[in-house]
Amino acid sequence: MLSKTQGKQPYFHNRQLCLPDARHSVRPLALSVGLQQRETPQSFVSRLSVRNGCATVQDFCRHMGIKWTDVVTGKGATLQHVGFLVGTSADDLERFAVKTQGYQRYTVNGQALTSWTTRRQDLRLCPACYVEDIQQDCADAAYGRVEWQLSGFRICPRHSLQILTLPASEYPRSPYDFAGRVSDHHQRILAAAEEAKPQTQQAVVEPYLITRLTGGSSASWVDRLDLDIACKFIMTLGVVLEFGAHTRPTTLTEEQMSQACGVGLQAAGSRIDDLCSTFELIAKRSTTSAKNFHKDFGALSCWLSRVDHSDARYEMLLDCLSKFAFDHYPFASGHNLFGRDCAQRKVHNLVSASAEFGVTISRLRKFLIAKKLPHNTFDIGVAFSAEQYRNELGSGLITRI
Repeated sequence: MLSKTQGKQPYFHNRQLCLPDARHSVRPLALSVGLQQRETPQSFVSRLSVRNGCATVQDFCRHMGIKWTDVVTGKGATLQHVGFLVGTSADDLERFAVKTQGYQRYTVNGQALTSWTTRRQDLRLCPACYVEDIQQDCADAAYGRVEWQLSGFRICPRHSLQILTLPASEYPRSPYDFAGRVSDHHQRILAAAEEAKPQTQQAVVEPYLITRLTGGSSASWVDRLDLDIACKFIMTLGVVLEFGAHTRPTTLTEEQMSQACGVGLQAAGSRIDDLCSTFELIAKRSTTSAKNFHKDFGALSCWLSRVDHSDARYEMLLDCLSKFAFDHYPFASGHNLFGRDCAQRKVHNLVSASAEFGVTISRLRKFLIAKKLPHNTFDIGVAFSAEQYRNELGSGLITRI
């Protein structure tokens, strides 16, 4: 807290800011800032340090008896202390804190995130939002929105501009010192705002992310998934639909990723049952030489193959996709997919039917053509109902064809 003898403006002595020891201070700060909509605690405290004339946010926290790392990780006791210093509700400060829950696991306002879905040390912002903030003629007016920390937030829905990532911070500047870092790159941000061109595609995922972070709900069943899983699901689904099963997400640009996520969210539908038609579309688009589920579903299958199949958070997705796979692809009885066992084979291909019924592949082809199975299916890996032709294939009559 600033002492009365210092007045409202702190002063420097030998390059060190002279602030009283927090142990001798119990009154709120005279110089404060207002908490803004969806502002993170680290943004708020960094703006508070600028308002009080500190060179770095670490200096301010040290003099105020605040542990800066606790602000960054959303520790409740520390944020309560900050709230007291500025006369702000601790609950409001905590609401958009990115709280550490474990190794590479976080929560924001009850929404689960991981190191993949949040970019903790990157400072990202919309240049146009920044310009609007500083037009309030206040050095500390620009503030960090919580949604800017999500890796899936790529386009500002207000200005249709791509989110800008600033260069990495240099010591002693903290990576989380929002006010300090935007001040360091003020001209760069202004130039980006001047040169930026609105994106041609409409922001689809970004409004959804804001809705989730603020505790709202949408018309989509995806709300039932934890936010980190929802982000990964709509991304991988969109990549397969928009760019093909052969495409790796890491090869796409930010603009293409934004496009894919928008497609994925819209394709997910309002009810989980709508996914079946989306999965059928992916299967029909298959260009693989054989009816292969993993190749057809590309990035989506690759991701779900690597998650913990016993984790209840994935249960809805894994059950839905594995059921579709068992109903539409040649999986044998007892085959395990995503931790789920196929109870009964429902689809055969030429190789599996030949092995089960002792019929050569050439005879099987003739049989299926006689049954008016579309000829073009033989070029991309024929698959047919096991139950529909089981009696005829097992009768031995087909060997006479």
